[in-house]
Amino acid sequence: MSLAFAADWLSLREPADHRARSRRVTEAAVASLAGRRAPLVVDLGCGRGSNLRYLAPHLPAGTRWRLVDRDRALLTEAAAGQVSVETVVADLRTADLAGLVAEADLVTAAALLDLVDGAWLEALLDAGPRALLVTGNVDGRIEWQPGHPLDPAMTAAFLEHHGGDKGFGAALGVRAPAVLEASVRARGWAVSSEAADWRLGPSAAALQAAYLAGAVAAIGETGLPASDLRRWAEARQGWIERGESRLLVGHVDLYAQAPASAG
Repeated sequence: MSLAFAADWLSLREPADHRARSRRVTEAAVASLAGRRAPLVVDLGCGRGSNLRYLAPHLPAGTRWRLVDRDRALLTEAAAGQVSVETVVADLRTADLAGLVAEADLVTAAALLDLVDGAWLEALLDAGPRALLVTGNVDGRIEWQPGHPLDPAMTAAFLEHHGGDKGFGAALGVRAPAVLEASVRARGWAVSSEAADWRLGPSAAALQAAYLAGAVAAIGETGLPASDLRRWAEARQGWIERGESRLLVGHVDLYAQAPASAG
C-alpha cells in the first residue's frame, strides 16, 4: 500500500469510525482517567490521528499523548495543531512495547489488532499496560445490500485473506476481538465491549467504493475464478454508483482494565 493511498483510506474511514464508536465503551475508558493529573495516553499505530481527535474532547484537561507509528509523515499530520503530544517513530513488529506503554494510564489502538498475531497480543499484555481501549476491531460480519449470489463466496475468500500474514505473523483477523477478550479475562481484567459497526449508505459511496476495491484486490490473491470476481465487483460497483448500495461491516470496541488499576 502506498503512503498516499494509506492516507486517503484513513481520511475516508475516519467519519465512519467516529460514528460507529461505542459510547458505553468510550465512557468506561474516560471514567478510568477521571481525577488523574496529566494522564498519559499511548496510541499505538496512530495513523493520521483519528483516535486522538475522537477521544481528546472527552478526556481530562492536561491529558498527554504519545503517538506511535512507523510512518513519520502520518505522525506529523496526527500531531499538527495538538498540544501535549509526543510522537515516536517505531515499527510495532519490533518495538520495545514495555518502553512504549509501561508509564501509560491508557493504551489505545484503532483498527490494529486484526493485523497482529497472538504472540504479539500477549507481548502487549505482558508489557504492563494499566488499561486498554481497542476500537474498530473487525469481527467478520459483512453484509452488502442488494444481495448478490456470489456474496458468500466472496466474503469467505476476503476473510480468509484477512487472516494471512500482515507483517506480524499469522494475523488474528476477525478472531481478534474474541481472542483479546479471552486473554484479558484470563488475566482477571475488567472488560467492557460492544458492537461498533459501520453502517454505510449512499452518502458514504466513496468509502464503500474504496472498501470494495480493497476487497477485490484481496480476493484476487485467493485463487477464486477471475470471471466470478469481475462479475461480482462490477455489480457491486454499479449499485454504489447508482446510490443503491448499503454496507454493514461488523466491528467491536473493547475496554479492559488491569486488576491493580480498577476502582
